[in-house]
Amino acid sequence: MGEETVMLPSVVAALLGGDAAEDTWEPVFLLLTVGSDGYARVCQLSRAEVEVSPGRDRADVIRAVIRARRTIANLRRDGRGLLIVTGGQSAYYLRMRAVAVLEEDGGGTLAVAFAVDGIEERLEVHLRHGLARSPEAGLGGTLCLVCSDVDAAFVVEAGGGRLRWRRGRGPADAALVGTASQLFLFSWNRFPLEALSLTRRQEVVSAWAGLPA
Repeated sequence: MGEETVMLPSVVAALLGGDAAEDTWEPVFLLLTVGSDGYARVCQLSRAEVEVSPGRDRADVIRAVIRARRTIANLRRDGRGLLIVTGGQSAYYLRMRAVAVLEEDGGGTLAVAFAVDGIEERLEVHLRHGLARSPEAGLGGTLCLVCSDVDAAFVVEAGGGRLRWRRGRGPADAALVGTASQLFLFSWNRFPLEALSLTRRQEVVSAWAGLPA
């Protein structure tokens, strides 16, 4: 008997595909896979890393940008996963089967659209709330993040418990240039500064590592 493929309930599709909102906590989804040793592995995903679209035979397709190497290996080997989606006082457990595991440049490049959205979510949701709780954290100047592979840039100023940012290039105390995926990973302190192009005040860029996650 073949496995059943179904459409996602509308409430689950809305939770996975919703837009980030100011002054609200963004959900984190858990993707569980099983390793070759029989133990479960957990991968955290934000809404910026998940996309839902219609598939064939009335089945919905969930695409996700995954950086966890063990999760990728588990999906390649076994293909099965459990995605936990929470909203309000409810939790939804989605049994999934991977139909394809794609990598670009050996797994080092995220899809550009996901990466740009991820930078915006990092700024508007996570960093804004984090700075409100950590007023001592700051950059000591303005930083311009410039994507080299897409027309996107962000001018960021953080300090005194507040975050100010806007889209587009502009005057700044320092500028950091890299691909959208590289800057997204850098924004979470997961990409080395030395691999990016830096101009002007390095201390402003180095201060990013001290901003709240």
